[in-house]
Amino acid sequence: MNSELLMQLYGTDGFDRKPDAINFNLLNKKLSEDLGKYGGVVTTDTSTVTGSFSVIQILNDTVFSSITVDGVSGALTGYTIPAGQTIYGDITTYKLTSGKVLAYKSSDTPITTTPTLALDGYTNVVFAYSLTKLFSDYTGPCIRVRRSSDNAQQDIYFDSNGQLDITSLLDFVGSSNGFITVYYDQSPNNRNASQVDTSLQPQIITSGKFDSRGISFTNGSLFIDTSWLASDFTLLVKERATSISTNNNFIQNSTSISNKNIILGYADANTISATQFDSTLTYDNPSVNFPVNTSRVWVGTCTTSTKKVYLNGNQVATT
Repeated sequence: MNSELLMQLYGTDGFDRKPDAINFNLLNKKLSEDLGKYGGVVTTDTSTVTGSFSVIQILNDTVFSSITVDGVSGALTGYTIPAGQTIYGDITTYKLTSGKVLAYKSSDTPITTTPTLALDGYTNVVFAYSLTKLFSDYTGPCIRVRRSSDNAQQDIYFDSNGQLDITSLLDFVGSSNGFITVYYDQSPNNRNASQVDTSLQPQIITSGKFDSRGISFTNGSLFIDTSWLASDFTLLVKERATSISTNNNFIQNSTSISNKNIILGYADANTISATQFDSTLTYDNPSVNFPVNTSRVWVGTCTTSTKKVYLNGNQVATT
């Protein structure tokens, strides 16, 4: 508390004043000014917030998934803190599971937020491929690309927004075509999908231009290793085909060993096919071919007793 405020409480002569002489309005005003001196941040999402904070006010009932308060022992996480409560201390980082808080800065140290990405917190992911960063702690490349002009290859990383670095990709490929040779696994398992056959490599750049709809699998596919998959697993693919050809597979394995086949893709323009351990499950789009240039999410699930195919969250086929 500063000297100006002390003077209001005790007087310029240093003697205590009667309680009714204390200017509580001024006291509250000074406390508010001190709290707001460096500003603050309202948090409602599950991003990790890092900075230097002295007070966190609970605006709505809140659950912290993590919080670091210097000198405080015991857990403040995992249970609901009611609205109206206040946490004091030297707070350096926090993350919400739910709720809404107002954190007051204790210095002019910049506040940084680390968004929670799609697969953060999942520990049983077998492999994960995407042109968008899926795990906050993944620092590797997104894809390895071959350019058609001289067949040189280069790893392409994510940009600062967690998206494929299109600038680096276009700088490398130039005016030629670009094909994916390796789709890097973002899970901790390092299970990269690949394609060495140049005639089957999915295309990502056409004549120096990137199609924002993503990778073209029209004539290509990527191989995975069947040993990565247990008897129970789920494959998920988001696609937006510009054209659909026969045996236009998104993912398949490279083994010829019996009972080890994994394939997910279009058998033809009217049929999606999921082959799981030599048992093929198909779904024929009713009456018409699947429309092109339309986003779809396919999921194939496999257990020891049942295989299922889902389209945009709806089950369309089962054994």
